[in-house]
Amino acid sequence: MESRRNQMTDCRIKRIKKISNAFYNSSVIMAILSMIVYYCCDMEKNNIIIMKTVVIYNSQTGFTKRYAGWISEELSCECFELKAAKNMDFKDYDKIIFGSWACAGSISKIKWFKGKMKNWANKKLAVFCVGGSPNENPELEKAMKSWFNEEEHKKVAVFYCQGGFDYDKMSLASRLMMKAFVSALKAKKDQSEEEKAMAKMISKSYDISDKKYIQPILEWAEK
Repeated sequence: MESRRNQMTDCRIKRIKKISNAFYNSSVIMAILSMIVYYCCDMEKNNIIIMKTVVIYNSQTGFTKRYAGWISEELSCECFELKAAKNMDFKDYDKIIFGSWACAGSISKIKWFKGKMKNWANKKLAVFCVGGSPNENPELEKAMKSWFNEEEHKKVAVFYCQGGFDYDKMSLASRLMMKAFVSALKAKKDQSEEEKAMAKMISKSYDISDKKYIQPILEWAEK
């Protein structure tokens, strides 16, 4: 009889503990929800706006993808390849960063980005190009200005990140084009020292990418 009473007492104690734990957990959840609501209301009251950023990239040999990943990681934002982004609606994003690779003096798939600029008139826009030339190349500034007209430059920030060459991952067309360019450069009479150095550098695969080159992009995004 005494044993049965003890068992009943133990059961009651266990039930009380379960109820207490459930009540405690509910109280914690309610407290957290209350804090979230208070924080959101406070943000609205003080006109605090959280800007949502997205990175879209188009990569052929992997250098642009690498830079897009670095930017996305540092900004803690979403990152999508252009193939997936083409079917997306970007109305929920306030800042859009598009990255692609240098191609014949321009940027691959830049027409896609320019076609979207009218729909993104109220968003902050940036483009970064990844190429084989070092960031110190004096010709880069001139090239960057040519990628957009004067009116477009007012709406989009433009950046450059040195990447490299990977002939093994290039498309056949790109590989043949680069080989022809290297041959023409080597055959040129009265080569300058810069041209000789360039011909030597781009005649084979190389990697001069560095995470430090995303710093100007991060500073723009954090403004």
